Order: sequence, then C-alpha cells, then structure tokens
Amino acid sequence: MKSVLVIDDDPDVRLLLGVVLERLGVTVLMASNGREGLQVYEDRQLDLVLLDAVLPEVNGFRVLETMRQRNPDVPIVMLTSRGEESDIIRGLELGATEYLTKPFSPAEIRVRCARWLGDGGSA
Repeated sequence: MKSVLVIDDDPDVRLLLGVVLERLGVTVLMASNGREGLQVYEDRQLDLVLLDAVLPEVNGFRVLETMRQRNPDVPIVMLTSRGEESDIIRGLELGATEYLTKPFSPAEIRVRCARWLGDGGSA
C-alpha cells in the first residue's frame, strides 16, 4: 500500500487531506510541525509528501530542502497559503514537484494525488 505524509500545522487541513487521501486507498501519515515531519520522512518509505510552507519548529522550505538532500525522487508538493511569486519560485527551486496555494479544492487534490501516486488521476 502506498504511503502519503501530510505536514501541516492546521488540524482542519490535516483532517480534510486525510479524508481525501484515504479515499485513494493509501496509508496517511500526519505531522503537525516541520521537525515531526522530518522524523516521519526518515522513518518511513513514502510515495508522496504534501507540505505546508508555514510550520512551527522547522519551516516548510527548510523541510523541503532537507528532504530533497536525502531523497530527490519522492514527489513533494507544497500546499500552502504563501502564494507570492517569490515563495512559489523558492519552493520550486528547492525541489518541490508542484506548488499549490490554499484554499484548494478537495476534488482537485484527489485527482492530482492520484496522478502523483501513479494512478493516472482516475481515482
């Protein structure tokens, strides 16, 4: 079974993404801050990471940079309220697979996650 890590400090966002991802039949792991997210990333083999930029303890851009140094192949999607062009460019330059801004459509996230997980977006 595929595993997805959601790193977001907002419990409502984690809950919503968990529901969306569980409908895809994947194992969903959650972290509420950057340090916890990095620990889960180290401990588990993951197929996708959804990452907020604004996180306590270690910010999302630093988390992204660290994850990319350790494994350049796992898709990491920034899903954040930071929508300034400079933030988008920074995220992509640090290795984000994609950069999406909040608010987001759960249906769109479901289709995109299915594609990133190799399910062709048909879930």
